This record gives sequence, structure tokens and C-alpha cells, in this order.
Amino acid sequence: MITITMSTLKDRLEEALKESKITKTAIWKACGLSSGAVSQWFSGATQKIEGENLLNAARVLGVNPDWLASGKGKMKTGGTELPPNSYKVEASLSYPPVYGKAMGGLPDRLFTDEGRLSNGHDEYGEVYSSDKNAFITRVDGNSMIPKYHHGGYALVEPDTDPELEDDVLIKLTTGQVMLKKLVSRRGGVVLSSYGDPVIYTFTPDQIVWMYYVAYPVPARKIKNRV
Repeated sequence: MITITMSTLKDRLEEALKESKITKTAIWKACGLSSGAVSQWFSGATQKIEGENLLNAARVLGVNPDWLASGKGKMKTGGTELPPNSYKVEASLSYPPVYGKAMGGLPDRLFTDEGRLSNGHDEYGEVYSSDKNAFITRVDGNSMIPKYHHGGYALVEPDTDPELEDDVLIKLTTGQVMLKKLVSRRGGVVLSSYGDPVIYTFTPDQIVWMYYVAYPVPARKIKNRV
């Protein structure tokens, strides 16, 4: 769950509202809340938005949920070139497709040598992402506990540039794909796990691509296309 704790929520909401040119009424209707509840966001009386309210508010405003939550990253994602040897994944119905399993990351067989996601997707995530290339991966393993659990899901947004302390999905030239936390770029790309003390360090020429991982996706949000 993404939670807003910073005092700049009011400023970000006003900036997004001005940019989107929608009304506050559209926001409270999208979130299924009362107008009074949303008014508290804009007055500064409420300084956090959680879960579905955050995602729905970001969707109707057309902004990046992470930016709305903390001011981190770009206000609107998109326009960023994908890393070499990768391709765009178009999510039908505006919902990200679900691919494969992750082993503290993902199995090699999920991706072809060209970086393409190799297997089909019968499932999708009923979550919003402003990244048209977003996809969801299943997690297999406990190295990223407590944030990502075995059998859980993670939303990947390739069009958002990862920053320090972000979770990332990274593919190495060896073919290995991992879900880890980016902790440093000094002396290489340094990665860690939440539930494992092992630290990984890679040079830029060892990395094929590195994607931003937005947040865990609840299993109840995974739907079948059929």
C-alpha cells in the first residue's frame, strides 16, 4: 500500500488539478468518496491518501501515482526511451498484463534474447498505471519480504526512470533477471534485497536493462481475460 505522509499533498493536488483542468467533483466521484473527504485533501486537513483512493485519484488526474504520493519522479510518465534490446508491451483495456513468475526477480525463460516477454498473458491486473508499457509479474521466492511475498505480484513500469531506493527489475547479460532494490550507483549498480543480506554489484556493461517496479499488486486485483 502506498501512503502519503508528506505535507506537500495539497500542493501536488492543486498542481495536478490545474494541469488536468478537471473539477474536484470528478475526483471524489472517481474515488467513491464524499465531496467533504476530498475537500480535506485540498485544505491540508488530510495529508495522506492510501491504496485504491490514491490510484483512482491519480487515474482521473492523469498523473503518476508515485508522484502524487510523495512528489517522487515525474508528474506524468511516458516519453522515456526504453532501454536497448527491449520492446513495448501494450496493455489492453488500459490494465497491465500479467507475465510469468519471479524468483526474487524473474526466470530467464520469461524473456527472449532480444528482451521480449516470451510467454502469453491470459491475466491482467485491475490496477491503474499511466505507463502504457506497464506489466505485472508474479513473485516466486522470499528474498524481497516483507514487501513482495512468494506468490504475490509486482507492477513494473518501464517508462519511469529508477532512482535510489526504488525497487527495480533488472536483466543481466548472463540472461538472469532479478527483482531487487537499487541502493547505489557509486562504483556500479548496487542492489539489495529486503529479506536477504546479500548485496549485488554490477557494472553498466553487465546490465541489459533496468525497469522501475512501482508497488505490490494484491492477488484479488488479478483477473482472467476469458
